[in-house]
Amino acid sequence: MQHVTFSKTDYAILRHGNIWSMVIFCLLGLLGFAILAGFWPPPPEYLSAPEIGAYFREHSVGIRLGMLLVITAVPFYLVWGVLLSKIMERLGDGGHLLGRIELAGAATASIILALPCVIWLVAAFRPEIRSDAEIQLLYDLAWLMFDLPLLFFGAQYISAGIAILLDKRTKPLFPAWLAWLGFFDTFTFFAVLLAPFVYDGPFAWHGLISFWVVFVTFFVYLLAFMLLIPGALKRLAAEDQQAGTT
Repeated sequence: MQHVTFSKTDYAILRHGNIWSMVIFCLLGLLGFAILAGFWPPPPEYLSAPEIGAYFREHSVGIRLGMLLVITAVPFYLVWGVLLSKIMERLGDGGHLLGRIELAGAATASIILALPCVIWLVAAFRPEIRSDAEIQLLYDLAWLMFDLPLLFFGAQYISAGIAILLDKRTKPLFPAWLAWLGFFDTFTFFAVLLAPFVYDGPFAWHGLISFWVVFVTFFVYLLAFMLLIPGALKRLAAEDQQAGTT
């Protein structure tokens, strides 16, 4: 297998891109989703059409601004996924192929993040002329579109976790617990598959498991990976320098 190396420019892009893409994604995403739109937690699944209609009319501007911020944030998640795929190439046997799987997952996940936001924005656009039933339909459609395909994120986290565990270095670039955190995060995504069958409780889209556990674990995993990447890059640079490739 040909040894993959990075140039000094590669390392600069990987180092700064990792930090800034994830920081911008998290800040803009949470500002738009949680604060401006008020979706943290979201209006409960059991609300009636008049209650959902009233919420979107009352928060029309905030939802529209919030969804625009989330849509703006999503490309930074994709950038982070691209950078991660390159780092995975250095994790040993299978890293190149697993990196491709991670990249495909990141691209698909970005679409999953963005499209529901457009639908929520439409529901909040001219809500005064839409019926409560129409607004509720758009609200339900967007949440189910947002939640049910979360396993595409799992394609990222499982491939990254496998690559981490396959690292044959005496001291792996990333700790094994990060891989298992990604596996657990993926496992929680199965909970949202119950959302179409319940209206309340832990598995509803506003519930303890399908919302709080899934979303908190999601951000914990991303931030943990972001904080561990700089140390991994330093070790990779030292490996390249020792091999006389930089």
